[in-house]
Amino acid sequence: MAQVPAARPSPWSQRFLERSPFSPFWSGALLAVGFLLVFLLFELALGRVTEYQVDSYREDLRVAVVLCLLAAYLPAAWLHAVRSARWTAADLAPFLKRNAGAIDLEDAGFYARARLRRAGVAGVAWLGVVLVFAESVSDITALEQMSPEAYFHRALAIWIGWVAGRLAYAIWVESKRFSRVGREYVEIDLLDLVSVAPLIRFGLRQALVTIGAFSLLALMFYDFEAAPNLIWFLLAASLAMLFFAAAGFLLPVRGVRDAIAREKQHELARVNEQIRLARAGSGALPGLADWIAYRGLIESVHEWPVDAPTLRRFALYLAIPLGSWLGGALVERMVDALLN
Repeated sequence: MAQVPAARPSPWSQRFLERSPFSPFWSGALLAVGFLLVFLLFELALGRVTEYQVDSYREDLRVAVVLCLLAAYLPAAWLHAVRSARWTAADLAPFLKRNAGAIDLEDAGFYARARLRRAGVAGVAWLGVVLVFAESVSDITALEQMSPEAYFHRALAIWIGWVAGRLAYAIWVESKRFSRVGREYVEIDLLDLVSVAPLIRFGLRQALVTIGAFSLLALMFYDFEAAPNLIWFLLAASLAMLFFAAAGFLLPVRGVRDAIAREKQHELARVNEQIRLARAGSGALPGLADWIAYRGLIESVHEWPVDAPTLRRFALYLAIPLGSWLGGALVERMVDALLN
C-alpha cells in the first residue's frame, strides 16, 4: 500500500500518537493500563478499597473503570481514524480521473489546529452539560457531597470530552471529504466497481471505531442508578454514537453512489440511442439483441455499492455493544463472587 506524504505539520497530540511504535490497539491497551494504575493508586492513597461492600462505592468503582477504558480507547481510535484516512487516500489514488485535483487526498488525515481545538472544547462543553443534567447539580455546594471517585470521574470526563470532540470532528470531515472525492474524482466502471471498494472499507472502519466506543459505554448501563438522570445521558450518548456510526459508514459512500447514478444515466442514454439506431437499420437484429441485453445488465447495477456481505458485517458491528453488555454482566458476577 502506497503512503500519502505528510503535507503539513500535525498537532502535538497527533504527532505523539503517530510516533508510538505500537499499533492503535496496543497503544490503547497501554493507555488503559496507565489510567487504571493511576486510579488504583488514587484509591489506595485514600484508603477507599475497604469500602467495597457499600453499594454506592461499587457503582462509583465500576463507572471509574469504564471511564478509564473509554479514556484510553478514544486516543487509540483517533490514531486509527487518522491512519485509516491516509490508507484510503492511497488506495483511491490509482482510481482517480486524470483531471482530478490532488488536494483532497493530500489533506486526508490532516486538520486545522484551531478547528480541532474548537471541536475539543465543544466536546468538553457538551459532556459537561449532560453530566450536570445527569447529576441534577443545581447548586455548587452539592459538590461537597460527592465521593472522591466522583471527582476522578469528572477529571476523566474532561479528557474524554476533549478527545471525543476531536474524534467526532475527524470522522465528520473525512466522511465529507471522501464523499466529495467519490462524487467528483473516482473513475466509475459500471461492470467492475472495484474503484469504490476503498470507500466501503473506510466506511466500515469508521463505523467500527464509533461502535467500539459505544460498546464501552454500554457497560455503564448497569450503574444508571448512580445518578438521577444518568440513564438519559447514556441514552443520549448512545444515540449520538449510533448516528456517527451510521454517518461514518454511509457518508463516504454517498458521493460515489451519486457518481454511479450519474454514470448509469449516461450509459443508459447511450445504449438507448444504439438500440434506436439498430432497430432503424436493416438486418441489425443481432446487434439489437446484444444492445438490449447490455441495457438490462446496466439497469441491474445497484446505485448504492453496498452488497449483502457488507450489510451483514455492519449488522455484526452493531451487535458488538450487546455482547459487551452481556459480558459486563458476567464480569460483574465473577468479581462479586470473588470479593464476597
